[in-house]
Amino acid sequence: MKYRSDIDGLRAIAVIPVVLFHLGLGFSGGFTGVDVFFVISGYLISGIIIEELAAKKFSSWVFYERRACRILPAFFCVVLFSLIAGWFFLYPTELDVLGYHLSSVTLFGSNIWLSNFKAGYWGPASEALPLLHTWSLSVEEQFYFVMPVFLILVHKLNSRRMMSAVVGVFVVSLSLCLYGSIHSPQAAFYLLPYRAWEMLLGTIAYVAVARGGHRIRARWVDDLVGGIGLLCVLGAVFFLDDTYVFPGYAALLPTLGAGLIIYSGRSRLTGVGRILSIPVFRFFGKISYSLYLWHWPIIVYASTWSAPDSLTVTDKIVVLVVSIIAAVLSWRFVEQPFRLKKGQASKPYMRVGIACCVLFGFLAVSLIIRKKDGFPERLPSLVGESVVTYAEQELERGVWAEQEQFNFAEMFEGGGQQWNVVDGEYPEVVVIGDSHGRMYGPVIKTLADSTGTPIAFFTQVGRKSLFDGDASNTEVIHSYLKKWKPRAVIIINRLDNEIEKLLTNHLYADAWDVEFQFLNEHCSVVYQLLPPPRPVANQISGAPKKRLLELLAILTKRSSVELPEAILESELSSVGRSSMQTWFESRLNRQVRLLNPVPFLMVAEHVKLRSGDRMIYYDDNHLSDVGASEVVGLFREIFNQSE
Repeated sequence: MKYRSDIDGLRAIAVIPVVLFHLGLGFSGGFTGVDVFFVISGYLISGIIIEELAAKKFSSWVFYERRACRILPAFFCVVLFSLIAGWFFLYPTELDVLGYHLSSVTLFGSNIWLSNFKAGYWGPASEALPLLHTWSLSVEEQFYFVMPVFLILVHKLNSRRMMSAVVGVFVVSLSLCLYGSIHSPQAAFYLLPYRAWEMLLGTIAYVAVARGGHRIRARWVDDLVGGIGLLCVLGAVFFLDDTYVFPGYAALLPTLGAGLIIYSGRSRLTGVGRILSIPVFRFFGKISYSLYLWHWPIIVYASTWSAPDSLTVTDKIVVLVVSIIAAVLSWRFVEQPFRLKKGQASKPYMRVGIACCVLFGFLAVSLIIRKKDGFPERLPSLVGESVVTYAEQELERGVWAEQEQFNFAEMFEGGGQQWNVVDGEYPEVVVIGDSHGRMYGPVIKTLADSTGTPIAFFTQVGRKSLFDGDASNTEVIHSYLKKWKPRAVIIINRLDNEIEKLLTNHLYADAWDVEFQFLNEHCSVVYQLLPPPRPVANQISGAPKKRLLELLAILTKRSSVELPEAILESELSSVGRSSMQTWFESRLNRQVRLLNPVPFLMVAEHVKLRSGDRMIYYDDNHLSDVGASEVVGLFREIFNQSE
C-alpha cells in the first residue's frame, strides 16, 4: 500500500491521549484512542489483503508472517518485562493473577479473559494488571484471523459486491454493539463481535478510497471532510469520559472521525493531512505501537512503588518520559530489525514457527506461576507469616469467601439476595453498593440474623452507586424499592476516588441528587456510608511510600521488631475527606444520614493495621472480615441494637 504520512499522524492523535489518560494528565476521553487504532488497523489490513487478492499474490503464510514480525517482537519484550518486574514487585496473589492473565494473552484471548474479569476495565483491580491493555491487541489479532477468510470468500464469489458485503457485516456488528453496551456492557467492551464494526469501518474507508481515489474533487470538500473528522476525534478525546455508556453510540464519534480523515486524504494531503504530517506527529505515529505497549506496565509498576493513585505530577511526567524512551528503543532495536526488508528472502514457516514456540514458552511460564501460587517462597519468612498467611486466611475465611458463601447478587435479576424474609413479607433493610458493600455483608447479615430483620442485598463489584452500571439493573432495583418501601437503605460504595468527579462534574453530581431524591421518596431513612481510610505507608526506616503488603516486606527486611499496631496514614487527606463530607451534607436532608467508619479504624492520625493477630485490611482499600467487624457499631442503630 502507498505510504500516507497523515495516517502516521493519526496514530499519534490516537496514542498520545491514551497514554495521558492512563497517567491522569488530562484527556477524559483519551481511552477512545484505541477505537481510532481499530479503524486504522481495519483500513491497512483490509487494503493489503484486497490489493494482493486483486493481483493474485495473496498468501496466508506470508500475511501472518508479516503480522508476526510487526506485532510479536515488541510484544514479547513487554511480556518478558512484565514477568521480571512482577517477580520483584508483585505479591503471590497478584503474581498468580498475572499468571492467569498471561495464559489468555499468549493465546490471543486477553479480551475474552477480561470480559469475565469481575472488576471490569474501570475497576480498581484492573489498574493492577500490567497486561490489561493487551485486550485491544487480542481483538485485532482475532480480526486478523477472520478477515482474510471473509475477504477471500467475497472476492471469489463476487468481488464487485465487496462494499455491500462489508457494510452488511458492519451493520450487524454495530447493532450488536449498541444492544450489548446496554444489556451486556462487559462483553460489548471487550469481545470482537461487538467491536468488529470499528475495524470494518476502516475497511469501508479503504474500499471507498480505492473506488473514488482517482476522482478529483474540489480541495475544499476534502478539507471540510477532514476537518469534520478531526473535530470528531478531538471531541471524543476531550469531552467523553467513563460516565458514558461505551462503546455504544459514543464510540461512533472517534471512529467516524478517523474514517473521515482517512477518506479525505484519498487523493491529496488536505489541510488536516498537512497538520498530521508534521514531524512531531509522524514521530509519535511511528513509535505509537511500542508506546502503547510499554506505557501501561510502566505505569502499573511505578504505582506499586508509590501508593496507589498517589503519583505526583512530577512522578507522572517521569513515567511519561521513561515510556517514550522505552518506546523509541523498542521501535529502533526491536520493531525495525524484525520487519522484512525489500529483497530479503522470506522464510514464513520458520518465522511463524519461532513465534509459536515463544508463545508456548510464555504459556508454560504462566502455568508454572499458577501451579506455584505466585511463588510465596520469594518473600522473607516473617512476611510468609504475616502476608502470605493473611492472604490465604482472608481468601478462604474472609470477606470474598463469605460473599461467595452468601451468594450476594452480582447481577440483580430476582431482586438481589434476601434473608429472614418469610410469608411474603418485604425486606426492611436494603443494601446497595459495590465491592465495599459486599465487604460489609457478613457483618450486616449477622446483625440482621440476630434481630430477625428481613434484609436484601444489591451489590456488584465496580458499581459506584445506584445509577451507575447497567441501566436495566437500575430499573430492577427501582421497581423493588417502589414495591418494598423499606425503612432503611444503606448505600455503601468506594468514594475516595470519586470526590474530584463529584466536586467538578455537574452531570455526575446531578445524577447523585436524582437518586437521593428517589430514595427519599420510597424509603424511610437513607444511610450513606463514607469509605474507610485507605492505608498508605509513611516514611518508616527511610522506606518510600508503598502499599500495605509491600510495607510489611520492607519492615521485615529492615527490622526484626514486632510490627506496630498503627503504622499507616490515611491516603485521603483530611482536606479531601472534609470536602467529601461537606459535599454530601450540602445535599442531604433530615432523612439521609452519614455513617463514618474512620473513628473505628484510626488511632490518632494513623490507620490501624491489626486486630490481635489478624489483619484489618484485605488490600489497599478493602477491609478484611476482621476489619469489617471493627465498624459493626455503625450498623447497630439500624437494626435497633444499642452500642
